[in-house]
Order: sequence, then C-alpha cells, then structure tokens
Amino acid sequence: MNCKKRRLDDVDHIESNLVTSNCECKWTICNFKELLGTTLEIKSNELSSKKNEFSGWFATLKIHNEEDEEQFSSSTESYISFHINCNDNDKSFLKLNFELSILNENDEKCNVTSLKNLSPINLKTFGFTKFITWDKLFNPNDKLLRDDAVEFFIKITLTEYEIKGKNSKANEKETTVELIENKYPNLMFQNADFSDLTIVFDDVNLLVHKVILAGKSEVLYKKIKNLKDSELRLPIPLSIGQELIAFIYTGQCPNLMQYIDELYDCSLRLKIDDLKMLIVTTLKYSIQIENALNRLIWAEKRHCTDLKIHAINFIKSEIPKIIATPEFQNLIENYPNLTRELFFATVENYEGQS
Repeated sequence: MNCKKRRLDDVDHIESNLVTSNCECKWTICNFKELLGTTLEIKSNELSSKKNEFSGWFATLKIHNEEDEEQFSSSTESYISFHINCNDNDKSFLKLNFELSILNENDEKCNVTSLKNLSPINLKTFGFTKFITWDKLFNPNDKLLRDDAVEFFIKITLTEYEIKGKNSKANEKETTVELIENKYPNLMFQNADFSDLTIVFDDVNLLVHKVILAGKSEVLYKKIKNLKDSELRLPIPLSIGQELIAFIYTGQCPNLMQYIDELYDCSLRLKIDDLKMLIVTTLKYSIQIENALNRLIWAEKRHCTDLKIHAINFIKSEIPKIIATPEFQNLIENYPNLTRELFFATVENYEGQS
C-alpha cells in the first residue's frame, strides 16, 4: 500500500468536528380517548429546536395490542406506542439519546423511559412499542390525564458530524505523527500509566487501551480477545495507523483527505462503521463542480450507494457546467455504464421539469 501523502482531488483541506444538538419540547394531545377511537395514529407537529436542527422530525403515537404479535401471552394488554420519525433526514449522526416521559397534573415527569447511545447509520424511526399500558395511563391515582388531555415531554440529544473547509492547505512536509501530536497533544494512547495494550504499525509501538479499541471494532475485539500477550501487530502502515488510532480516540482524522482510500479500506476491513460514515459524509458535503465526477467514480468503485446518489443529484443540478469539465470526457471514455446511468438520471430530471 502506497502511503505517500496525496489528496483525492484539488479541494481545500477538510476538517470534521463532532457537534451536539439538543431538542426539548412538550406535545399535548387533547381529547385523547376520542382521537384514539377514531384514528389509527396520532401525528405531532414538526419538532423544533433553537437552531432548527430537527427540521423534518415528528412524533407518532398509536395503540399496540399484544394480540397483534406473533407470540403473545394469554393476556391482551394494550399499550401506547410512541416513536420519533426522522422524515427526509440527511444528517449523518453518531449517537442519539432519547428520553420520553409524561407530565402529570403537577408537571412532574412520570414513566420516564430512554434510549441511550444509539449509533444509527440509516436510522429513520426510533422509540418504544410499549411505552405505557392503557390501564396505567388512565389510572386516576397516577393523575396522568388532565381533562382527557395527555402531555408528553420529549428530550433528544444528537451527536453528528460537522464538515467544514479550510482555505490553507496542510504543509506537505509535516508528517502524520507531527500533525496528530500538534492537534491532539493530550491523547490517552501514549499514557503508559494506564495503557494495557501495545499496537504495532511498521515496527513502531503505540500504547493503547484494549477496552477502547475493542469497543470500536468487532474485528479488533476478536483479535484482542485471542491475543496471548499484550502486543497486537496490524499490517497497516504507520501513517494510516496513526490516523486510525486518532479517530478511535477522538472521532477525527487530521489527514482524512490525504489517506481517504486507505482509511476507507480500513473501515471496511476492521468494521468501524463510524469511520466509514465520516468518510462518506465528508465526501458528500464537499462535492463541488470540479470534483463531482471524481466523487461519483469513487462511489461506484466502492459500491457506496449513499454517496453515489448524492453525487448524481448534484451533477443533475449542475449538468451544463459538469459537461464542460475535463473529467466528463474521462467518464465517457472509461466508465460507459456509469455514463449511461448518469444520462438516464439527467434525462429523467429534465422530463420532470417539462
């Protein structure tokens, strides 16, 4: 594997940060019994936050009976089913914490239920099939109803990637190790007091922690579990290994674009879905006219459907300018099937506008 520093194409250096968004809202449903008696599902208005990061998200509620399940008990208990739907959501997020409760007459949280630290790749719906039983909800002693109205309290914490470009390019003479040391001076993986594993890249030892590596990758988990000592050798060049370890500990790669192919291959071989998602997200949100066709070819070669669809949609919107680029001739000459697919997608787009 060639570890020479390079870029996927001539774009500004890309950085990725992790950002957290929060949403807290109340959903009051009046005439609750009457609504559930006349409709199969109750749908909320769109959720909202201060910065509107949750645009397109809404909640749904319906009755769930045990007798609807394939294997049910002798009882036929009825439950309130509550789910959040990410409608037309194009964000790539890593973790999602969801807390749901009902506010009683005193505005106290009751029946608090939560989902924590989900790592969704293409999550569109999440929630609880059996949030609360019908009997408990209408129990007068619990005081969860206010004149046949129910008030739900929803709290969502979302961690996602933020992709941004920089005008200044990295110094090509600066090594990967130097970049990591400068950007992350306090990384735990060189702390000998707590490290319990040595990972070896190109005969260079790095001190790491078993639990952190094993928790990030099923493949690394199995390798570490089968070790007879505390040394793990991986056939990965040092420059790529440093990037990999930096990501495992921080969620970021200082030189992501320089080693995009090698890191993507590592994400597949080691089954690190978060790294794969970071790479795809970075490529998606840095598409420009000059690199759109390169992104499309990259996605086609690696069977990356999400990036491919995103690239095709971008190219369709900029097709007159895309045709004028030198990369378009390369596409025609070397990728006839992909050219045909792009042609039909573009024609369909124009037919829809006619």
